[in-house]
Amino acid sequence: MPYHSRGGRDDLAQRRFLEAHLGHWAAQTNGMVPTDRIYLWTWDARPQPAFPAQQNVWTDGGNWHLGHWLTGRLGGVAADDLMHALAADGGLSGVDATRADGVIDGLLLDGDHTARSVIEALSDLWSLSITQSGDALCVASADWSLPPRPIGSDDMVEAGEDVVLAHERVDDAELPGRLDLSFADVFSSYEAASVSAFRGDAGVGTENVSLSVSLSEGMAQSHASDLLRSRWATRDSVSFALPPAWEDLAAGDPILVDGREYAVAEIERGEAISISARSVDRLALRPAVQEAVTIAKVLPPASGGAPDVNLLDLPRLPGTTASVFGAVSIKRWRGSFGLYASAGTDGFSRRAIASRNAVCGRLTSALPPGTAWRWASQVRLVVELVQGELSSQTTVDILNGANVAAIETSTGWELVQFRSATLIGDNLYELSGLLRGQNGTETQMGQGAVAGARFVLLDDALVSLNLEDAERGVDLNWRALGSGDLASSPNAVSAQFAGGIRGLEPLSPVHLRLSNNIFSWTRRDRLDADNWDQLDVPMSERTESYLVRIADGSTGTIVHQATVSETLFDASGLAALPPNVQLEVAQISAITGPGAFASRTFTH
Repeated sequence: MPYHSRGGRDDLAQRRFLEAHLGHWAAQTNGMVPTDRIYLWTWDARPQPAFPAQQNVWTDGGNWHLGHWLTGRLGGVAADDLMHALAADGGLSGVDATRADGVIDGLLLDGDHTARSVIEALSDLWSLSITQSGDALCVASADWSLPPRPIGSDDMVEAGEDVVLAHERVDDAELPGRLDLSFADVFSSYEAASVSAFRGDAGVGTENVSLSVSLSEGMAQSHASDLLRSRWATRDSVSFALPPAWEDLAAGDPILVDGREYAVAEIERGEAISISARSVDRLALRPAVQEAVTIAKVLPPASGGAPDVNLLDLPRLPGTTASVFGAVSIKRWRGSFGLYASAGTDGFSRRAIASRNAVCGRLTSALPPGTAWRWASQVRLVVELVQGELSSQTTVDILNGANVAAIETSTGWELVQFRSATLIGDNLYELSGLLRGQNGTETQMGQGAVAGARFVLLDDALVSLNLEDAERGVDLNWRALGSGDLASSPNAVSAQFAGGIRGLEPLSPVHLRLSNNIFSWTRRDRLDADNWDQLDVPMSERTESYLVRIADGSTGTIVHQATVSETLFDASGLAALPPNVQLEVAQISAITGPGAFASRTFTH
């Protein structure tokens, strides 16, 4: 690594060097070095982004992040050029950004924006100062080549009713401990992406910065870290007024007030010159961190037709905190698929990225209702997959959670485990050794599944759809798009889906008993209740409450509510019921109401 190098990509330093070098020779009048005969030998004919991504073809791809390649960098835009172009396009005259430093790969404006608003947003990204003087707008970086100019109280003048010198400091509680930066990833077909920077030791909450700029992930991470650092470093500010003799003071100039260094942030010129300055961050902007650009990340948009998209509302799965998932399957997988949602017909926001091909398919014949928690040794289930493969597992592996699949029924998804998988045709598997009604899906097991019902293997290809609490049970419009595809693409898949309820519903009780006029049962729980060393089943509901139904055969259903796992019948009341009585019980959730009912018929 060269001396004084910080080991990261710095496109601005590269650009400024080229500008200075070429500008020097262009200014020579003796023609010693003709500028049309100057060549840059760091251009690379290998196509970008295939290089540096395909390191199985070119083993020096990792060097691209640390070297001075022009490929993939020279097409970026510098802050000064961009500001001037925005001003020209927006009809904003008098903009001077010659002292503005910064580089991005690109900028996308997809709505109604004024040139001034975009310039201000980019100025925050690059920590630039903006000064308005009449119709002129000066945008500049802090000039650290200048020594700070000392300004004492004797230099200041009163302006209106303001005090001569005002200090202000932003409280810790108002500063972020985390900053999330959203951007378009140049190495992922310009898909929306985000990075996060953390302070760790202080700050409250998260600041979200969303910019329509295109960057690499490494560049975005550096910007996020710089922005968070700047929020804290520039928390102190001063404001005061100076006489006209200070007319030469400009935005970005370093000044020294009360022994502390500040940078001029705003200047208002009138009878007196009003100055606002903020504490400075003299650390240089971080160079881009090295990132892992994988082959899959830069492949062209997914193709091969529309994918098979499944949106699943499931009980909470062991070892996860999520219950609403998406699974995308397609015969020819390339790139990734984004899953987007909106409550309306526009304003879709990305909720997840499917980066792995899921194993999905459909039943070729009906699956009859079954018996829960017993091996269904006589049942054979035939599934035709979109792609992928299924494999057999040992009994021990199955009991430890292997080979779980979701099968679509008329009332939701039944979770089924299978011990044996036999390939009997092209993408056609026969499954046997089934365990039915897993994870509290006994009700769905009782419905069975028709031929053509959807089948989804629950593995690492599933992605959480990240619903907000307010979106539980709400019909949302969903859209699946391959990387680089537009919403108008014929391969886009749209669906309406409401989820988030099933994972909050209590499981049905088990071991229903009727003895000595007492109807009792054993509670189950939907969260982390598989530890056999616990003295009691944990409870994730706010309170323990049950709904009990008794079918007496004549007057209909008698309803009771209980707060413990049993209810006592009056002897005469029980005697009045028919000899065969059906008792049902469900646990009640404060959020979703009664869960699934457990039922048993007793003879008394």
